[in-house]
Amino acid sequence: MKNKWKRLLLWLKDPHGWGLVPVYLLIFGVIAGGVCFLIFVPDRIGFEAIGYFLYPLMALSLAYGVYVAVKRIYGAYCSLAESNRFLNRFKYDYEWRTILLSTGSSVVAGCMAAYFGVLFRYSLSVWYATLAFYYFVLVATRGGVLISRRYGRKMKEDDLSIRLRDANSYFGCGMLLIVLTFAFAGMHLLTVIRDYHNEYAGATIYVAAAYAFWKISFAIYNLVKSGKREDLTVRSLRSINIADALVSIVALQAAMLETFSEEGVVIDISGFNAATGAITAALIICLGCFMAVSGRRHIRELTEEKKERQALEKQL
Repeated sequence: MKNKWKRLLLWLKDPHGWGLVPVYLLIFGVIAGGVCFLIFVPDRIGFEAIGYFLYPLMALSLAYGVYVAVKRIYGAYCSLAESNRFLNRFKYDYEWRTILLSTGSSVVAGCMAAYFGVLFRYSLSVWYATLAFYYFVLVATRGGVLISRRYGRKMKEDDLSIRLRDANSYFGCGMLLIVLTFAFAGMHLLTVIRDYHNEYAGATIYVAAAYAFWKISFAIYNLVKSGKREDLTVRSLRSINIADALVSIVALQAAMLETFSEEGVVIDISGFNAATGAITAALIICLGCFMAVSGRRHIRELTEEKKERQALEKQL
């Protein structure tokens, strides 16, 4: 009996085969049935307990359904990666994948900076000016790291010179993160004082919320993962991602408070936004200062190593 339960648990951990059909039918039935019950069944005391039971059951069913879908998609991706050169490198080459994704993010941020710049040009809105400035600094920070790395490899510098260039880039990235904090502070100050914030039409705010939480989760995971590597370029790009993700969460929080605040509910929205904004700014400044100090230490150590190597080469 124990072996049967063990096999079942192992299968639920990695579901596959025709058994997925009844699993998805069950998940769909639970969610659809729960929604129909909550919509059509009268709101009476006798049914409230059933409703409280349905909410977590529907949430668990949806979560497991997403888990199964991600598991199967990842399995198909791994199979394709074995035969496709691009996917194989994307899967196994962490540094290359980081640079590729960061290049795409830089292009998107550049488009956002241009878009808000055009809006500012025709509306002369301070809100659009701060958004354009924020995305411009974000592009400059990320783009500077990418260009520095590309230039060093293109010039075919020796390993020590490349590491020294990466250390300088890491230091500069830390300083620019502090500048990015001021750009964020100006943007958030308008949110607190003048109640400017991003607006989402209808249910798109739920999509934005899911994306923001996915973004911050992966940013934290990748920042921890990159911290175990010696490549300072990867660490710089992952640090930029965590700063950008924190700003996204604060911007989303301001929009959600404004959207879902009910009349008669006493809540100091401006005070709450100010507190979360201050905490976020402090975290980004701390991250920038840590990178600047750490980068300066790497520069000093590598410069001394380079001088010792040059002295040794002269002696030879």
